[in-house]
Amino acid sequence: ITLVRSLLRAHHIEDHEEGRTEFQIIALETTQGLLHILNTYIHPEERLPLQWITRRTILAEAQILIGDFNARHTRWGNTRNNQRGIH
Repeated sequence: ITLVRSLLRAHHIEDHEEGRTEFQIIALETTQGLLHILNTYIHPEERLPLQWITRRTILAEAQILIGDFNARHTRWGNTRNNQRGIH
């Protein structure tokens, strides 16, 4: 879920669910144009859907990709690394 302050103008672009992976895309109006925010949750046992993410991220000039990717790395305080945490 992506929360946006009521003072900001935002547009819902897309919700998508694939297995145990969820995405939400919104666009914020800024003085420089639209800023797309792609928020995601990817279950630890799901594969990272790179094709889907790549198709969505090339649609906008300004974008932020955020979420819970279940990436693990010792630099972030985890006891071990996983593939998502090292790439």
